[in-house]
Amino acid sequence: MMFNGKKNNELNEDLSKLLKEEGSFVKELTDVAAKAAGFHARLESIEKALESNPADYSSKETDSLVEKAKEKYTSELEGRLKDEAYNQLRD
Repeated sequence: MMFNGKKNNELNEDLSKLLKEEGSFVKELTDVAAKAAGFHARLESIEKALESNPADYSSKETDSLVEKAKEKYTSELEGRLKDEAYNQLRD
């Protein structure tokens, strides 16, 4: 019986390690995706300025748009991940 307890403990430790690593990886991917959303928002702002009136371009306004885009993307992604996790638990 001691053998099974030791193996179960080892299995639980490996599973715990895997889940922690996966969580870190998902966080890194989320950070990269949020950064990409920010780049996209900045590019759109610059594109609009170039198409209309470059003199009206404001880097402060663009910085604000970038932050809002990052926050929106992160919030939406977290919502989707929570919904997916909930659905997997129900199955």
